[in-house]
Amino acid sequence: MRLTDESAVIAIIDDDEPLRGALDNLIRSCGFRTMPFPSAETFLAMPRCERVDVIVTDFGMPGMSGLELLKTIKERGDVAPVILISAHADEQLVGQALGLGAIACLQKPFDDETLLAEIDRGLGAAGKR
Repeated sequence: MRLTDESAVIAIIDDDEPLRGALDNLIRSCGFRTMPFPSAETFLAMPRCERVDVIVTDFGMPGMSGLELLKTIKERGDVAPVILISAHADEQLVGQALGLGAIACLQKPFDDETLLAEIDRGLGAAGKR
């Protein structure tokens, strides 16, 4: 198990409830606090005073996509690092996401250590490491 900063908050945004739950369990088991959301819209409805250190979101969701969420986050001036995950992201979407400032785009299935390493990198970028 990793040693973590227990004050770090990781948002998990995915419409797939079993996957969202699995990611929540994995990330919490490493000592992080989590905030799971079933959609980009529910995440954006969260009060702005709530602090999130890293965002893990799916590319393809009903309603607002992960890419649209990334654009919205950047437009409103949020600086939390974003990790996008997808089973069907093509090179063009990955390029757009990275161009908008995503720190990583992971293709499903990915291994736990890869995701945790990207979260650690995101925390470093956020000044939490």
